[in-house]
Formats: sequence, structure tokens, C-alpha cells
Amino acid sequence: MRMGTVLQIDDVKEFLDLGEKVFNEAGVNYISAESSREGLLKVLNNKPDLIILDYDLAEQTGLEFMKELNTDERYENVKNTPTIILTGYADLGDQLEEYYALGLRAVLKKPFGFHELVDVVGNIIRLEQAANIFSTLRTQTVSTSRLKEDAEWREELKMAAETIAGLSREIYYTPVQQMGEKTRMDAYAIYNSSQRLLKLLK
Repeated sequence: MRMGTVLQIDDVKEFLDLGEKVFNEAGVNYISAESSREGLLKVLNNKPDLIILDYDLAEQTGLEFMKELNTDERYENVKNTPTIILTGYADLGDQLEEYYALGLRAVLKKPFGFHELVDVVGNIIRLEQAANIFSTLRTQTVSTSRLKEDAEWREELKMAAETIAGLSREIYYTPVQQMGEKTRMDAYAIYNSSQRLLKLLK
């Protein structure tokens, strides 16, 4: 699966320059912004697959940025964009809970290696892609007779379910300090659902 487009928002230019180098080497379409205002504009214009957001931006905190992105009607088409928060704080406390519903997927504590960040980004994007595939499969109305009679369609469905199972299992076993407990449990839920689907297709 493709890595997609990543937008990183940070007011330290040297940090963004390093991010551009590392993500480009990893084959990621990398976009950056040096302020929350510029970041909001680039989210709107580029519709990234994932946002990497520094918690301590000059104009507002990362969490305030997420709230604006998800409540301002100008950003209706890009709200809930999957987001990673980067922070030097030991604990952001209870304030994180409401932001999981706004697209927060992980909180990465500083200091960290950029290659670790690339791994986390890749896992989250793959999980999002797997979840989207599974959501599509679940919303399709499929009769039992069609599953029995249409061997080609059945095989395609089975291959998609196996792909989802493999990706979500890989993400589930990523160390929890890299992913965040909620993202890890989402991966586990998708894995279990894909296994149930595979059983139905046997």
C-alpha cells in the first residue's frame, strides 16, 4: 500500500528540513508548514493522509489546532484527518481523550528518532487504509447465494480480508509507546473483524 501524503507542522525550520530529507528517502510525499495558520491552509489545499503536529506551536497548541480544524465549517472536508502529536511533555493528561474523536492517532514523546517517526507514520497510514477497505466491505450488501456462485468475487473479497488481517496484526504488535494504546486496540479490532470475515468465506 502507498505511504500517501504527510503534512508536518512545526515552527522550527531545521526540524522540518530534517523531516523532508528523511520522509523523502522513505518514499513519502512530504509537505511542511511553519505555523498553524499555514498548516490549516495546507490541510485544506492538499488533503494529506496524515498530519504530524507539534504540540507547542507559537500561535496555538497542537490540540487547539485540531479543535479548530474539526469545528470550523471552512474545514468540513478535511476534519478528522489522522494526526500525530509530538510533545516534550511527560503527560498531556485527560485533555487527550476528546481529541481521539477528532483524528488523534498517537502521541510521540520527544526526544525520538526520525526513523522511528517514519515507522509510526507508516503504520498509522496502513491502518487507516485497512480500516477504509474493511468499512467498504462491511457496507456492501452481499447475498449468501452470490458468495457461493461468484467464485471470482469471493476470491477478491478473501484476498482483501487477508490483506487487512496481515496489516492490522503487524500494527497491533508495534510497541505501544510508538503507537498509543487506542491506535493499537483499533488495529486489534480490525484484525478480529477480518478474521471473522475470513471464516465466513471458507
